[in-house]
Amino acid sequence: MSTSGLDEVLCRFFCFVLFIFRIIQEQCCTAAIEDQICNNSIKLAQEKNSCKIIFHNGNPSETQLSKMCYDCCVLGLTAASQGLDCELQGVGLKSALLNQPLGDIHLCSWTLTVMFSFVSLLFPVSICAQLSLGNGTCGCCDGYRLQNDGVNCEDINECLTHRHNCCSSEVCINTNGSFRCQRKIRCGTGYELMDDNSCKDINECALGTHDCGPDFLCKNTEGSFRCYPKKRCADGFIQDASGDCIDINECLVYDSPCKRSQTCINTVGSYVCRGSTVTCGRGYHLNEDGTRCQDVNECHTGNVCGTHGCVNLMGTYRCECRTGFILNTITKLCEDINECRHYPGRLCTHKCENTQGSYRCSCPIGFKLSSDGRTCDECYTNICDADVDECKANLCSQECTNIYGSYQCYCRRGYRLSDIDGTTCEDIDECAVGNHTCSVSESCINVKGGFRCLSLKCPANYRKATLGVRCVKACQPYDIACVRDPVNIITHTFLSLPTLRRLREPEEIAFLRTSVAANPSPLPGATYVSFDILGSDDNLSFDVVKNFNQGMTVGVVRQVKPIIGPLDLDLEISVDYIKSRIIFRRNIVIIHIFISEFRM
Repeated sequence: MSTSGLDEVLCRFFCFVLFIFRIIQEQCCTAAIEDQICNNSIKLAQEKNSCKIIFHNGNPSETQLSKMCYDCCVLGLTAASQGLDCELQGVGLKSALLNQPLGDIHLCSWTLTVMFSFVSLLFPVSICAQLSLGNGTCGCCDGYRLQNDGVNCEDINECLTHRHNCCSSEVCINTNGSFRCQRKIRCGTGYELMDDNSCKDINECALGTHDCGPDFLCKNTEGSFRCYPKKRCADGFIQDASGDCIDINECLVYDSPCKRSQTCINTVGSYVCRGSTVTCGRGYHLNEDGTRCQDVNECHTGNVCGTHGCVNLMGTYRCECRTGFILNTITKLCEDINECRHYPGRLCTHKCENTQGSYRCSCPIGFKLSSDGRTCDECYTNICDADVDECKANLCSQECTNIYGSYQCYCRRGYRLSDIDGTTCEDIDECAVGNHTCSVSESCINVKGGFRCLSLKCPANYRKATLGVRCVKACQPYDIACVRDPVNIITHTFLSLPTLRRLREPEEIAFLRTSVAANPSPLPGATYVSFDILGSDDNLSFDVVKNFNQGMTVGVVRQVKPIIGPLDLDLEISVDYIKSRIIFRRNIVIIHIFISEFRM
């Protein structure tokens, strides 16, 4: 066996011997308490040369001790019968077993001495601190070295003597008789080094060392943590770092949300897919599927021809004008024919006066109009001298002055007499010609017979757009109430209308366009639009209906009751974008309506 192997065996046995001594000491201390039991056994052995076990009822420990003394007695009698000497070699302790009185000798102490001596015979007593190598030479166990006194051992610092096997990423820490290796490199962010040299995740959520805001919940992960919002944004929105709900650009986030033949257009809270290869010209619009162009029936979508006939054509329409009117090929509107100018001297023998859709002949003083309505006959009675008041026939659109044998039309301020018929008053656009008094900060709005100077201001949390008639939401940081308010845009528009004393059917006055494709039967989860009037006049003279135009959803604003001017009023309409029964966006349209006191 090698020297190192022998040293290890001796070290292990040395510890075992110490364990045996501890047990012997414990047993003998117990025997000392019950000294009388052993004395009785010694006395019995001396007098009768015999050994006997004394049983103690109810006390097993005393009975066990009595048996031990009995065994010692038998051992002594056996040694005496074989003529063995009681001299204990190696310890210098003499004791007569049977031929000397034992009254002053404690049998159990003697037993301890005998057992100690027995061990000493096997392992002679040495002064070495750890190992005895023989010939008076001492040794040490692994991890120790012999001191200069040749007896005691001291610990070897393997870390200083470089006798360790730690890696370059570890640091050596010396211990008694050995060493241990501990990580020198940090575990990294989110971990802590444990006593067993392992890295353990740090629960930032439990320790409160996270930086999640008050509107977020902290959830621990390996080496880190995540912040999840407490509130849920509507579909099409996502919460940013400050907790605000911002629009998701589905066209950028998702991989091809539309078909290959379509173009993705992002909207607030959603997106639409439009056919990128189908482009409809004037007079056509996409069908509901967005796959082909179909004709627009202009005769049904609006009163394009007025009181004249309307014929729909593919991609266009044609107005069939009544007698006395002619079609303007540029404007496609029916215009009055001034028969007096077109046929000078051929219609009337004397004076020709144009009227809407016709003409009228008149005669000078002393003549009267004949039955053919064109020629004049000389008067032979005083009845011809009576002048006819043409103004009673309401031939002028505004002011009429009767003159002898004729009449003259005049216009009020803000209008001018038409050069075409001489009876109709046309509005003067003061804003276009620069004939207004509005300041630079005001907007000039033309109305029938005048103008208005308006200064539009946006409410709190809104900013004015470039055009100056639109207010766009601009929330302050961390303003949750502003973010949750669905109103996104407030738009102002202006409309000048004439007085209508009679209204046989609703009159379409405005169109509200949206960013939602036409879909009469939207699928579950799809976006649809709802229109509602929030503020109107006391008589509820307006309504709004949903329609489809050129493949998109529109709101048609209509006048449903007569209104007599002059009157200024505001019509406020909400345009709600709804998805899954939730209004995720609302636009407000305010129509400033100015009603003139005249019919035109």
